[in-house]
Amino acid sequence: MSLREAYKEKWSQSRRRAFEPAGSLKKKGHKERADLSLTPMVFVHGLKGSQLFDKTHGDLKYLRLRQVTGMTTPDLSLPLSFDPNGRQSFDDLRSGMPLHSIRLAKLVTVEPVYAGLLDWGQRAHRKGHRPFHCFSYDWRRDVSEASLMLELYLENVEAEYIKFFGDEEEEEEEEEKEMEEEKREEAKLLGVNHRRVVEKHHSTATLYEQRGERRENREKRRRKRRRRGRAQVVCHSMGGLVVLDLLSRRPDLFHSVAFVGCPLTAGVSYMQDLHVAAPMGINYNLLNRAVLFTHPSSYSFFPFDYQESKESDSCLCVLVKKKKEGEEGPDEEENFFGDENDPRYQYIASLPREKDTVFEIKLSKQTVSRGWIRRRNEELVKVEQATSLGSLLKEEAIKKKEEKEGVIGGDEGEEAEGEVETFVGRRVVVDWWDAKH
Repeated sequence: MSLREAYKEKWSQSRRRAFEPAGSLKKKGHKERADLSLTPMVFVHGLKGSQLFDKTHGDLKYLRLRQVTGMTTPDLSLPLSFDPNGRQSFDDLRSGMPLHSIRLAKLVTVEPVYAGLLDWGQRAHRKGHRPFHCFSYDWRRDVSEASLMLELYLENVEAEYIKFFGDEEEEEEEEEKEMEEEKREEAKLLGVNHRRVVEKHHSTATLYEQRGERRENREKRRRKRRRRGRAQVVCHSMGGLVVLDLLSRRPDLFHSVAFVGCPLTAGVSYMQDLHVAAPMGINYNLLNRAVLFTHPSSYSFFPFDYQESKESDSCLCVLVKKKKEGEEGPDEEENFFGDENDPRYQYIASLPREKDTVFEIKLSKQTVSRGWIRRRNEELVKVEQATSLGSLLKEEAIKKKEEKEGVIGGDEGEEAEGEVETFVGRRVVVDWWDAKH
């Protein structure tokens, strides 16, 4: 049994209405009145963004005000055991709806989480506007598991709309029959009584124009049917990773995607939570280091193993100088890499540029433009003028021949060999993360 089939069987047998699009925000006494002809919207929450309930008793374990204040601290850790297929074992908690807000006695809102979006979607759903659904998943578990669940959810949404509007293939077959009947009628009219057709439609061209309009209308309906049931997905935070994984595999399930504050590039900022804790209010034990260690989602934000590439290394600077009047040939370039085969230089050379352009690259999160440059002795030298910048870089190019791993050095205003003209032009600052620092 594949992983997808296993999850489909698990969640289909669950009492939780995980894949019912109509029941996502519906309350007792309210009928669904959303306009199903409009594009449905599906919201995917982010990390720590959904409720967690006890499967046995139905108690809310995450997140209530008493847990934020430290009065209670339920165990949110996952079991560190895996089945033969590599899937982590489940605990006694299940995910609920996305967090609306944290309230005091259900009267005073202490912290609105997704309250604004959920309230807007609920009103739109009830007042006959766009259908609004919420996809909920266990944010502690692996992102790939949530991606499989989202795939089943969107398939269910699309199936509900196809069930409401009818099968697309049946509608297309009916349209083909209509087109054949129209062709037979037109051929019969044109063949039997051409003058009668001309008198009725003024000309045969008008008849062909009407036929073309009907075909355009049919094509519009076909395009609309192809997108019918496809959801516009709005994802936040780690929900973007869930959606991105599914989008790369099943783009046919999506109408469009809106990424809101999603970590689409790798980073190490979450390392602080793994080393210290992720405080929830004043409660530092609810998501402490030991608990986060058992969550596979905690490691989904980090980069892969470092590989030498042009996108993950530091570089220096390329200064494009304007040719003097009367001189021929291309603009001069000051290459401070020394090796034109260096991928860092190739990256800078591939950037769009104009005359009098200097590409100044950030080194160790210190911007070269405005001039903070790290020296060997870890002192910072402030560079005010482009002339000083060129001198420093040119001097460093000479030193790099002797020391391959040297860092930019030189004193401010120090003259290097050769004359460096005062630079007057535009500056392009490229943010380049230095993975070695």
